[in-house]
Amino acid sequence: MRILMATTSGSGHFQPMLPFGAAFRRAGHEVLVAAPRSFAGQVERAGYPYWPCDDIADEDLAVVHAKIKKRRPARATC
Repeated sequence: MRILMATTSGSGHFQPMLPFGAAFRRAGHEVLVAAPRSFAGQVERAGYPYWPCDDIADEDLAVVHAKIKKRRPARATC
């Protein structure tokens, strides 16, 4: 089977996928990682073949982060 793992350019998104990739490989499957070009080094250092994707523009990412921030519940102070 051929497995495609896709990630953003963040170690917190990619690192948790690594045990799954390793298990797929042990089971004899082919694993490919799609990631932004800026994240190529991390994917290659982890030993996976890499399929480059465009990075998300900073201004587009800022819009998404602003929307998420508005939806977060207030934290309790106790």
